[in-house]
Parts: sequence; structure tokens; C-alpha cells
Amino acid sequence: MDTTRAFRRAWAVVILAPAGLCAAEVIRIDEFAVRPASHVQTQHAPDDRSGAAASVVRGDDRSRQEVANSANCDAAACDAAACCTPFWVHRTGAIGELLLIRARDAEVAYAMPIDGPIAPGAAGIQNGPTGVADLEYDVGFRVGFNFALDDCSSVAMVYSQFDSAASDAIGAAAPDVVRSLVMHPNSANAAVDNLLARATNSVDFQLVDVDFRHAWSTSDCHVVNWVLGARYAHLDQDFGSEFENLGVSTVDTDIKFDGGGLRLGLEADRRAYGGLSVYAKSYASFVAGDFDASYRQYDVISDATVFNSWNAGRVVTMLDLEAGLAWTSAGGSVRATAGYMFSGWYNTAKTNDWINAVRTGNYLDMTDSESLTFDGFATRLEYRW
Repeated sequence: MDTTRAFRRAWAVVILAPAGLCAAEVIRIDEFAVRPASHVQTQHAPDDRSGAAASVVRGDDRSRQEVANSANCDAAACDAAACCTPFWVHRTGAIGELLLIRARDAEVAYAMPIDGPIAPGAAGIQNGPTGVADLEYDVGFRVGFNFALDDCSSVAMVYSQFDSAASDAIGAAAPDVVRSLVMHPNSANAAVDNLLARATNSVDFQLVDVDFRHAWSTSDCHVVNWVLGARYAHLDQDFGSEFENLGVSTVDTDIKFDGGGLRLGLEADRRAYGGLSVYAKSYASFVAGDFDASYRQYDVISDATVFNSWNAGRVVTMLDLEAGLAWTSAGGSVRATAGYMFSGWYNTAKTNDWINAVRTGNYLDMTDSESLTFDGFATRLEYRW
């Protein structure tokens, strides 16, 4: 009998799923199909917490209501037909997430090899790869806590941190030389070519999000939550370089941003079969804050220092998108997700643009249409009760 029932369910999924029914609906149809009409009764009772009508089916076997009232709703008796609490119900729990992401549009071109030696200030012909300090994938994390206010709403606080660093070096053998792309053009060392150049580049951020989320649309197969909250953001960009000839000359920069603002978004989950589902999340944050930037160059030849700083208020727009697969345990106490995420920070001052502003004396267009982006993998684990 169990084999026949399993066979019927499998065929029901194959035949009815393309019609737009999820596995829970297909199995529920099969449950009604295999029971004699004389042994099935349906009664409707109000759900005290959500106000929705709850359907209880009783037959020859143990009823779903009896299973729901058992001591452990995670038991195998609770199948995909949702005898337990609906999968979309908001729960209290702890959140942990591992990020493997990369900062893009954050590279700094710091030096190029040319066919030297040539007269100081004269243009050379490039004869090798440009020295670029570009960032690769690094690990970050999120930790947080979610508190359920009722079945349909909850409040969450999440802290995110990401640190990324890269280094690069290029050299030249005589008669070729290496020319700096980051020194001030009017400094003494700008006209002096080098044999070796090194650079380091880092981009770090910390975020604190406090969100209220509420169920907008629900069924046995899907849920859509809207999100409204606040975000605090800190961004730190550091660059350092060294150029060796008769001595060592250095160029160092630092850009910091701190701000806070509003955050809104949508979160969707669509059940596939059993505890598996497909999810997508999108958010927009509007963060008002200040950029503080500094530039310092030390010339070994003249023993002089070039120093410049810049401060400006900006509203940074942050757009976040994530999509992937999720698994939820039968009772909903454990949920795991794995997906790919994109995050864009717009109207942002970046290291390469700041260096060019100092070199050219033009500070007016530093953040026009400038963006800093992050993308990569996100794996999340939630324990809920």
C-alpha cells in the first residue's frame, strides 16, 4: 500500500506540477484522491494568530491535526502536505552567514614599464603590462538575530563585515624603466623613473541593518515579505605604493565613509518539493554621510612631502540583489540558503579617482556616476524557534 501510494504521488508531481502546483498542493490532491469520500471530513477553524482559515483533514489514518498536536512536529509523520505550521510563518532565531565576494571597480593602476631611459617628462612607449593593484575574492560574514512579533511580522538586526586586500609589484631591467602613475606630476620624483614599483590596495566595509519585515503575500507554496528599516555603513579604502631608484619614494592614500539612512526591499520564497525552495531578495538603501580622503607623497630626492585632503557630504545609493536555493527542515527550525549576490554602491569616491583628482587639480567630478560593486557567493544558516 505504501509503495502504491508513493508511486501515485510521484506521478501526481510529474503530471500536475507543470500546471503551476507546488509539491505540497500535488500531494494534498493525492491525499484526497486515495481516501473514500465517506471517510473524509473537512472543517474550517480560525487561526488565532494569522486570522486565516485552517483546513483539517481526518480519515482512517492518524489525522493531520493529531500529528500537529504531537510532541515533535519535526517527526517524519509531518510530510510535505504541511500538517505543521506554514513554512512562511515568521520565527525568532539566530542568523549566521559566510560571504565569498569580490570588490570590483576598485583597482588602482600605479605604474607602467616604458622603453627608457628617456628625458624627464618625455612620453615613453609602454613595453609591458601595467602595474595594477586589483582585488580578488575574499571572505566576509554576517551575524544577526531575528525576533518574531507574530506569524506575519518580525524585526531583525544583522551585522556584516568584509575585508579585502591585494598587492602587486612590477620591475624593469635596464635600459627599460618603470614610471609612476600616482605621483603628483609637479613633484621632483615624478620626472625620475624607477626600476621597481610595489603597491597594496584594500577595501573594507561594515554594515549594521535593523529591519522590520511583514508578509505581503502567502500560500502553501510561496511567500513575499516587504522590508523597511535602517542601515549604518562604514567604508574604508587604503592604498600604499613604493618606487625604488636611488632611494624609496612613497604615495599613500586613504578614503573613509560613514553614514546612515533608510533601507527597503522585497524577499520572496517559492517552494519546489519537500523542504527545497527558490528564493530571491532585493534591497535599496539610501545612506547619507561624509567622505574623508587624504593623499600623501614623500619624495626621497627633495625630502619634500605632497599632502592633500578632501571632505564632502554625499548620499550613497546601495542596491543589493541575491538569489539561490534554500532548504527548510520539516518543522521549520533549521533553514539553509546558498546563492549569488550583487551589491552596488553608487555616488562613491574611489581611490583611483581621488589620486587622479590630486594629480590634475580637478575635484568637481570625483563621484559623478562612480560606483563600487561587490559580487560573490553567500551561504546562510538560521536556527529558529
